[in-house]
Amino acid sequence: MISIRSLPRQPARNRDEPLDGGQVVDLLTRSVFEPYAQSMLAKLNGGAAPSFATVVLPDHGEGRTFDFPNQGIRVQVWEGKISSVSFYGDEARSVLEASTSSKWSTFRGRLPLGLSWDDTRWIVRSHLGQARPISNAEGREEGDGFFVGKLMYMVRYSTTRKLTEVNVLVP
Repeated sequence: MISIRSLPRQPARNRDEPLDGGQVVDLLTRSVFEPYAQSMLAKLNGGAAPSFATVVLPDHGEGRTFDFPNQGIRVQVWEGKISSVSFYGDEARSVLEASTSSKWSTFRGRLPLGLSWDDTRWIVRSHLGQARPISNAEGREEGDGFFVGKLMYMVRYSTTRKLTEVNVLVP
């Protein structure tokens, strides 16, 4: 029988090591109250328990938004379950700053699915396959949607046609 003390120690995470977006995506469908989710949210918030904005919709329940402007990440919760995570690049960051009155950083970690902020729409589509165009309220196409496994990846592109926002959600 192996005792816990005899297990090899995991190397400490280097503070300069980029955050793995895949770990953040792994939060999806977890209860926001689970210890793993709580520790990851605290990690995104520099080690402190994060604050959140709450919205209650009659007949629909409670939603929470956790913003991590220093990380370039937003996590949304619906009825206690983590329902979406978003990663923001340069152009999306400037839109967030205008709407939230907070200074946002570009996400500097590894994006999920091997995506990169330097990827063009053509590269993203060739990497992820068949896209569903996403339109805004005025009907103008502004991004692509991809089903990958049980998740929906909604991506938006900058005016220079490079990737600027990655939203991952449970459909």
